[in-house]
Amino acid sequence: LAKSFIVVALLPQSLCARVQVDSFSGVDLAEVFTEKEALSAARTRAGFEAACGNNKCNFQKHKDGVRCPYGDKAVSLSGGSTSYTCHYHLPQDQGFGRTCPELQQRRMQLARFFTAGHYAQFMAAAKTFNLKQLFDKTDLVRGDESYENMVRYHIDGLMNPDIEVIEDKIKMKKLVANFSIPATTMYYGAHKSTFCANKFKQKLLHLCNEEAVDEFIIKATHLAWSGGQKIVRGWLQRCKDPQELEILVQFVQEEALDKLASEADAHLRKYLEPGFTVEELFKSSLIPGPPLEVKAQVIWGKLHQVFFIGQDHRGCNVGSGSWNVYGDGTGWTMGGPLPESSDASHDVFMEKFFNQVKDYAERFATGIGADYTRVDFFLAGLEDGQDPVIKLNEAETVSGLKHVHDRFGIGDVWRDGYVTSGRMKMTAEKWDKVW
Repeated sequence: LAKSFIVVALLPQSLCARVQVDSFSGVDLAEVFTEKEALSAARTRAGFEAACGNNKCNFQKHKDGVRCPYGDKAVSLSGGSTSYTCHYHLPQDQGFGRTCPELQQRRMQLARFFTAGHYAQFMAAAKTFNLKQLFDKTDLVRGDESYENMVRYHIDGLMNPDIEVIEDKIKMKKLVANFSIPATTMYYGAHKSTFCANKFKQKLLHLCNEEAVDEFIIKATHLAWSGGQKIVRGWLQRCKDPQELEILVQFVQEEALDKLASEADAHLRKYLEPGFTVEELFKSSLIPGPPLEVKAQVIWGKLHQVFFIGQDHRGCNVGSGSWNVYGDGTGWTMGGPLPESSDASHDVFMEKFFNQVKDYAERFATGIGADYTRVDFFLAGLEDGQDPVIKLNEAETVSGLKHVHDRFGIGDVWRDGYVTSGRMKMTAEKWDKVW
């Protein structure tokens, strides 16, 4: 019996079935993030579909006739019992994952196994991590916080002018270059205070006449959740019409430069000057549609997990939560849980991409000194004989993923990194809240 008590005492709190309600805010952060994540996914899908114009792009059919083995996009958005059909990007009437209870049970099991097996490694990482002031929660942490509590601290802490260099997409490009991390190509960028419509139009013409760029994407530098984005295709023909230039000038002025971030993204609203970039339209394959994107969650400079969205080279529509890999390679794929299931795209990712993504993500998080951050990369080269291509798309100091299966484990290693490293200092006022 005594040994049992010792084992329980050494386990992270979430594995002892401890649940704490977020008492710091009347706002349900998880629900806010779920809505924002869904909005972002919907905007991205709509943007790519609109860019196809009257061609009605077939998003699932490969040039050689290869098709997704799990079904087309419509199948992926219909709630079912498989990993491909049970994820967070399902329409609201498809249940957000309630159609696969046995699979959800196995996913939760895998998440807890990862936390139990790697808890000590995260504590060791926290002890030596060079935490920057922007992300330092030492004065707040009291030792009994839930994941939601830690997120609340995190968001409040971002109300700091130092966030600009990380969140502003123009300045972030320079930052990642200093870390030797490849990023998507930026053709042009401007903030509201430096924007000149004539210079912008000159650059657009240069892309057409000198650089032969036929496709690109415009991104607001200060808006989250895919706001202020526009995909442009067929520019080599469209640029011949002066009206097309005026249309893009109007778009950047109305949808980027004259827009502020939402009140929910207060740190972006207060500290980031409106602006926009013109960037390469990254492609994972020759199939029209959104690229395959891997989102790497890093805690204390150590990769916790990656999850995927977008579309792979087979045309499989990857819903958020359908493919998730933890830092030790366990997790689940579009084909189902590991190791009892398999998937071809996953096998290629693990062989050709995983270690490099891990290195880039951990390098970025360590470079900015963030206890908790996410780094998103576009991937190409999953087909036979192709070299892997990894380009940073953006960094997110606040993740939109609800972390249904992981939030207890994430909360534990995040919070306890402060406790076990000796950073946290207990005070009488803190203890009153614990008690």
